[in-house]
Amino acid sequence: MKTMSTGLFLTTLSVGFFFSSFLVSIVKNVTGGKDGMGWLADNINQGRLDCFYGLLAGLSAINLGSTLYVLLGPNRRPLRNILVTWRASSRTPTETTSASD
Repeated sequence: MKTMSTGLFLTTLSVGFFFSSFLVSIVKNVTGGKDGMGWLADNINQGRLDCFYGLLAGLSAINLGSTLYVLLGPNRRPLRNILVTWRASSRTPTETTSASD
């Protein structure tokens, strides 16, 4: 089981690195122009890293929005019921018994 979880972890890590390289190459090709001065220029003083980090922040916001939609979407339970269920499942058997027993 430990080998399977290690393999899955390393696979997801490598997919993330692949996606990161793919994103950098796309941004470099789209914003590079003929002179090679795009968002990710060879000279860091002439590049526009602020735009690249803005793109990353936008992608993170989309990821957060999609996660919240899946969690709290129209066919899901209200957040209050999710928290009540989580609290009840995290209690130990001694905590769930009443004091009058």
